[in-house]
Amino acid sequence: MNLPGRATKCAFAASALAFTLLLGEPAAFAQVYQLDDGTAENSVGLNQTGGADLIALNSFMTGPFSTITSISIAFGFPGATTGANMNGTTFTAVLWSDPNGDGLPGDAVVLTTAMGVVSGFGTNTFVTVSLTPTTVLTPNFFVGFLITQPNPAFPAAFDQTAPTFVNRSFVAGGNAGSGNINNLSANGIPVAPIESFGLSGNWLIRANAVPEPSTYLLTGMGLLGLFGARRFLRRS
Repeated sequence: MNLPGRATKCAFAASALAFTLLLGEPAAFAQVYQLDDGTAENSVGLNQTGGADLIALNSFMTGPFSTITSISIAFGFPGATTGANMNGTTFTAVLWSDPNGDGLPGDAVVLTTAMGVVSGFGTNTFVTVSLTPTTVLTPNFFVGFLITQPNPAFPAAFDQTAPTFVNRSFVAGGNAGSGNINNLSANGIPVAPIESFGLSGNWLIRANAVPEPSTYLLTGMGLLGLFGARRFLRRS
């Protein structure tokens, strides 16, 4: 079993922060964990007669925004000339913890999963799957997906524009129906960095997060205290 890829395109973006102020409520912030620039130059699949289970995941260092609320994934890439269009295919989005904190998923533990359906295949369009909000308590975490693909098919969108981030995107898998998200090392293709297969780049897989709940509550209390102090000063 090997990992064919395909190619063509360009641009950069590491982790980005998007901030939103909710009027009438305490300030709420959101962070997008990402390695990609939003554009795929390639897509990757498993070359296996009869189809395969493909598992793709990215590694992130846990920041102060540690409660993961959803996962966003793009599938395929616009330059594809072969392989199945996988729109309408179901997949499982997965959030894993990293118990030993080394950023490598050999010991990854599933925290939560959710089902999604592929859409916008080959258009750099992200499919966002909501999760039960889950707070990550380890120094690193992983987000990714499991999908059963026909052959040939290239579901995993792949950003190859420099700079790319080494040992941050991983792949695992095996025969259709055998994919193991609970023990990534037990797959027919044990989990390994994408560079192990001669490819350089990062998956278009992102995690969307908000602050850990106690941080959010303290922020709200701080704002209420500030507003109360201003009212007091105006009366004095």
